[in-house]
Amino acid sequence: MPDSGLTPFRDFPEDLIRSIFESALEDPDDLNWECAMLSKAVQRWVEPLLYRQIVLNTTKRVSLLHRTVLDVTTSQSSRSMKARSFFQTHVKLFCMTTVDPDFWNLMFDIFLECSSAICNLYCHVLLNAAAARSVPKLRVGEHTVWERVHPKRLRIPELMFTPARRNFNQTVFKHVTHLDLYWRPTEDSNPWDWRSLSLLTALTHLCFSPSIPPESLPSASQSLRSAVPHFPPALIVCIFFIPYTQDLSDAYQHIEENGPRRLKDDRVVIAVDFRYWDEQSRIGLESVLEGEIIWRHSHNNSTEARKDNEGPLWDRAESVITKRRRIS
Repeated sequence: MPDSGLTPFRDFPEDLIRSIFESALEDPDDLNWECAMLSKAVQRWVEPLLYRQIVLNTTKRVSLLHRTVLDVTTSQSSRSMKARSFFQTHVKLFCMTTVDPDFWNLMFDIFLECSSAICNLYCHVLLNAAAARSVPKLRVGEHTVWERVHPKRLRIPELMFTPARRNFNQTVFKHVTHLDLYWRPTEDSNPWDWRSLSLLTALTHLCFSPSIPPESLPSASQSLRSAVPHFPPALIVCIFFIPYTQDLSDAYQHIEENGPRRLKDDRVVIAVDFRYWDEQSRIGLESVLEGEIIWRHSHNNSTEARKDNEGPLWDRAESVITKRRRIS
């Protein structure tokens, strides 16, 4: 075999060699980037897997990836083995977390070049009104990327929408099945047009996530109440998350006020901080928690939390719905 990087596998057929490397990269959170350096052939095989999930959580990572994307998508692309459409084709999950605002424009440059194939979009940029003004032209209604991206799973702060775009008749919502909206207390909290929620015919899973209790809980709670009458027919479950529950002296009151009995809709499920859940279980209150509320991680930027948010969180909520209806 002419490629020296594959010498240890010279007696193996090429399709088997390729399968070996692809299997080695099945866990996107434990990637071995060095394997891409073995040979040009291996690089061609594994790079689509290495870049299928992009998580921008440090300024260094933003800077390095921005340079790579620029090499591929501009006139400098002759230095790269990747096709100009590489990122538009292969990136399936894109996660933006809070970094220095000076790097947000670079982050959105990357986002724009990856937008076409993104299925899961997690925007963990903790915007407030001041930040939105200091880094303008990035929100829905301002930046063109929001007309090009069509995710099925979306987690995004409400302040990523300009006041005029706080409705669900937006391109970014068109194919969304799982939507997680989170709130921060701000003077820019223009009300959403919750009547338009019924337009989301693909939406099956919805979550309201206040970001900083207790300040953001009233706004999120009022939004939940306004949304319930307009739940789309396909909706299976709506989670109301109470983060850092263990720090609230009136946690049980919030659980009651935003629960299915008060709202008269059995699709509503309360989620509490895992640490609160664990504490209550340790003192013997698991019978109160079981079947009524679920747990969730408050630190949503962690790898553990992101993996849980992608599937297990929703599974726990659906299990609650199933149990309620079986009992009733």
